[in-house]
Amino acid sequence: MKNIIIKLAVPLLVIIATLLVIYYAKGYRINFTDNIVVQTGILHLETQPSRANFWLSEDFTGRTPRIVSSIPAGKYTLDIWLDEYHGIKYDVEIFAERSSPLSVFLFKKDPTKEIVEEIKGEIIDIHVNKITNSALILVQKDENTEQKSYDILRYQANTRFWQLGNNPSTLFTFSTDIDSEIESFSVSTNSKNIILSITNQLEEINSQEEDGTLLAGKHLISLDTQTVLANIRDITEEEMKWSHDGETLVWKNEEGINKLNLKEPNLPTLVYTPPENSEILYYDSYTNGEIYVLLKEEEKQFISLSRVSEELEETSLIEEIHYQNEDRFLENWREKETIPYQPFTNSPQSTLFVGQPKEFLISKENQKIIFNTESAAYIYDIAEDKYVLINPYETKILDFSPNGKKVSFLSLENEKLGFFRYDKEINNYSIKLGGSYTANYINEEDCSDFLWHQNSQNIYYTCENSLYATDIKTDSNINIVRKFGENILLEGRDKVTTLVKDNDALNIIEFTIN
Repeated sequence: MKNIIIKLAVPLLVIIATLLVIYYAKGYRINFTDNIVVQTGILHLETQPSRANFWLSEDFTGRTPRIVSSIPAGKYTLDIWLDEYHGIKYDVEIFAERSSPLSVFLFKKDPTKEIVEEIKGEIIDIHVNKITNSALILVQKDENTEQKSYDILRYQANTRFWQLGNNPSTLFTFSTDIDSEIESFSVSTNSKNIILSITNQLEEINSQEEDGTLLAGKHLISLDTQTVLANIRDITEEEMKWSHDGETLVWKNEEGINKLNLKEPNLPTLVYTPPENSEILYYDSYTNGEIYVLLKEEEKQFISLSRVSEELEETSLIEEIHYQNEDRFLENWREKETIPYQPFTNSPQSTLFVGQPKEFLISKENQKIIFNTESAAYIYDIAEDKYVLINPYETKILDFSPNGKKVSFLSLENEKLGFFRYDKEINNYSIKLGGSYTANYINEEDCSDFLWHQNSQNIYYTCENSLYATDIKTDSNINIVRKFGENILLEGRDKVTTLVKDNDALNIIEFTIN
């Protein structure tokens, strides 16, 4: 009998041990204080720089990087601090049987400042290109009794160590008559072409002289070839747009929408003529000379979005965008700090789309279109054919994040900076779709130059010449540099550069912030 019990007990113990191992691996733990079994998860915490202190609860403290296991599922407050850096606090949720990854970028309390370049002369204009992470600088370098001379310089941020040559470099040099003034300086999205508008009350519009003097007119100039491509005096700048790839110039006139291929600048083409009794609400150009047109026809109760290809073939992208004008449908969302991800369809009988669309922004890579109205902002999923509310107030869309999973915006009525996440990160269950506000008292008059950090988690911006950073995963809003400037360029992951006018010079200043 005793042998039988032993023979039965051994496999039973093996089964029990196996089950304990399985359940232990799944995150089950015994709370001996309360005599209950709890489910646990894992926190995977990294910081830049590393070796930061953190405190999750009395039982979970340490230094980064750290994988903390056996944390009972639930919500926690995570404190992170490091000497000489701004501390930060997160509300984190630990999920049973899951790992919650969190990567944190810390900012120095006292960033190192270095003037890397000083440009002498009268600075006429500065154009910062966030796509190329560079700045074009128009500077008047000399003046005599007959002429003014100018340089167009380019400062390239985040240069590689093998990229030799001057930085800033001179891209174009020209002169004007002493009585001429530069009225405007427009730069293509790839910073390879510019338009210089020069006025002179004493002269009629002419073309470029052989000695490099630009007379009064509107000059289309290639910075790559350092040549004047054309005089485009008939194009009004209010109706002009550069394509997103910088290869096309488009504009609207009484006939319709025209485009100019910058590789053949003397051959403008009428690419779109609107139907009778219709209005072009907005248009834009992206890659390969494609034109997108938002159209409202007089007798129809909806808006349409069409695409005109390089071969001038028109395709309807969204045939009917129905909308209503009653703001009461937005009242439930206003004054809230979060905006959930709730897709809806658009139909004549029922739509949550409020306000007539006035502009759009397309992300071809993510198959998303953002529509802006006088009342709110929405994102349209091309694949799903559904809309989602981004912000229930009048909105200024800023930019898609580098990882393509969210978009930043400025809420104009309640003066807040916000973001909206429309795509989840792989294996990160702590991330929820939807939007939130990250900074208050942000208005267009005092604040500008909003820019995503490369990690797609922090947004930089300037307010009254101070540099701020906000972390979208928490409510932190850090004043990094008090006397900064207005233009932001990124120098890798740990530095930012600004351009500041100082009397008859321009200082290019670099701050080490991490």
